Amino acid sequence: MLPALTAGDGSPFSPQGGSSNVGRAVKSRRRRKSAASAPIELDEAYLRAVKKLESLPQNQSGADKSWVERAIRGWRDHYARVSR
Repeated sequence: MLPALTAGDGSPFSPQGGSSNVGRAVKSRRRRKSAASAPIELDEAYLRAVKKLESLPQNQSGADKSWVERAIRGWRDHYARVSR
């Protein structure tokens, strides 16, 4: 008869088990998640660059942005022809 698959504390696949990496993976994911939600600070140079780009004539309401559709279509066509 084969032994039951438990982690030593009676519960199957417990994170506290001897050879289980589940507990470490869960803790690692929690650390990454909390780090990802930390506030992001933007410096003055970056904010000036964004303001400059947003004020360009081609970024104004009503400006011709048909080139965007052509670029997206070209990108999709290119990757549709890719083979492995």
